[in-house]
Amino acid sequence: MDSKDRDFILQPKAYKKVNIKVVVPERASPGGHYATIYFNPLIPQTLISDSSVFIYARIAVLVFIQVKGTFNERLIVNSLNTEYFNQALPVTIKFNVKNTGDSHVRPTGKINVVDEINRNVVGDVNIPLQVVLPGTTKEYKVDINKNLDPGFYSALLTINYGTISEVSIKTEKLYFFVLPSISTYLYIILGIILLLILFKLRSRLKLILKVLFSSHSSIPMELTPRKLTPEEEMKRI
Repeated sequence: MDSKDRDFILQPKAYKKVNIKVVVPERASPGGHYATIYFNPLIPQTLISDSSVFIYARIAVLVFIQVKGTFNERLIVNSLNTEYFNQALPVTIKFNVKNTGDSHVRPTGKINVVDEINRNVVGDVNIPLQVVLPGTTKEYKVDINKNLDPGFYSALLTINYGTISEVSIKTEKLYFFVLPSISTYLYIILGIILLLILFKLRSRLKLILKVLFSSHSSIPMELTPRKLTPEEEMKRI
């Protein structure tokens, strides 16, 4: 590191490009090597006294280096997994990537989503860029939240990696459903029950509506009973 890059003052919201030169030892083995660069704050000498108390914070920057030569790059990707029934978006798809080689790897890839009912390709979603160190396992989480109407879908992961030669890995298809929420189903069921009740009582409803909305003139008025003649009264007796 140059002397001008070793000590400097960085103003608020400013940035500075720092150049660092790395000398690879002759005996360094091929593959991945790593270093950490720390940046510490400087405090003016005039502020330092026996009664001063300071909290020092430092920022660490990781450095990933690959030494040329013959080394092994190998990733193992497990199967995709998610909830089989999804009632809300996004649909989160998870998988793990294990590095069994002797160098760090930064894989790239995408998840292809297909509508299995209509046989339409919904689209591709890129996986996040992460560095997988040798002997470690990295968990990935990818959210799928676009153009997913209620239906039956599949997801297929493709991962690419390798600096010496590019390697491509494809997982098995993952199948899942996207369904409305339970409350939506309850509203639908209640609506169907209400329609069945109304259909069954339609004749009575018609009579009730006819009575409620008919005019008063259409209602027959009560008639005064007619007086019977003496002959009719004798017949009734």
